[in-house]
Amino acid sequence: MLEFVNTAYSPRDGSWGKWSQWTECSRFCNGGTRMRYRLCDSPSPRYGGKECHGERILEQECNTDPCPVSRDGGWGPWSAWTNCTRACDKGERQRHRHCDNPAPSYGGHSCRGEKQQRSACNTQPC
Repeated sequence: MLEFVNTAYSPRDGSWGKWSQWTECSRFCNGGTRMRYRLCDSPSPRYGGKECHGERILEQECNTDPCPVSRDGGWGPWSAWTNCTRACDKGERQRHRHCDNPAPSYGGHSCRGEKQQRSACNTQPC
């Protein structure tokens, strides 16, 4: 006597599909996490077959460098005064400085105060 077994409904164990790409890191600095996942669909378990074993989601630490600290700007030294614009009868001279000691960074405030000064010179009459 021949016995027929219907394999169409035999139990089929599940198997993992490929891992997804990593997600973007949850933070830009000071340590975040990123994830990737996979599905139990290559093939899916059927007819009483076993589920996939192992992790469905992987997490990984990322961007572990410390966040930069904001730094306010500081004035550099004044330049030398320019030559007076006149030899007599109220001339003018000027000097300037730059906000680069240090330059503001990572959201720090710019320097306060004047970046240029003017001064009267050679005020005697001609």
